[in-house]
Amino acid sequence: MPEAARAVAARSGVAFAAGARAVPLAMAGAAATPGPAVAPEAVTRGTVVLPTGALTLEQMKALFATLPVDVTFVDADDRVRFFSEGKDRVFARPKAILGRLVQHCHPPSSVDVVERILSDFRSGRQSVAEFWIDLKGRFVHVRYFAVHDGAGSYLGTLEVTQDLTRERALSGERRLLQYGS
Repeated sequence: MPEAARAVAARSGVAFAAGARAVPLAMAGAAATPGPAVAPEAVTRGTVVLPTGALTLEQMKALFATLPVDVTFVDADDRVRFFSEGKDRVFARPKAILGRLVQHCHPPSSVDVVERILSDFRSGRQSVAEFWIDLKGRFVHVRYFAVHDGAGSYLGTLEVTQDLTRERALSGERRLLQYGS
């Protein structure tokens, strides 16, 4: 395991299997190790148990790949920690951005806006920011949400991007089942 991953594991209290590539023991088949990184909900034997149900890692990956939105999570330290991998992503996300400061993932001309959003979210002044743009003939809606834990502490920012071109063109009603477009 790379030294950086070991350091994160040591700080977060998450146990890793020997020789693992940042795979918690809980996902490797052992019980979850309690600590700051593990909520009262748990990851046990490859299943994430949440207050409203449980999903396997495979189900979670498929769910994120199926959502009609692109999701990116930036942690409280402004580092990109996760992005979904749908087949029709609006903005490409190479895996190399994982762990990178989000400010380094944007063109210099927009870094001041990124900084303002993060500052406003961190301070609690704002909790949502949204933009919509015309991107090569597509109507793209981008929303940012401040993410907090149950005690109100800032955990990071969730970016949700969706190509709404088709939805924007809808009119009338469809009340009967019809597959396809």
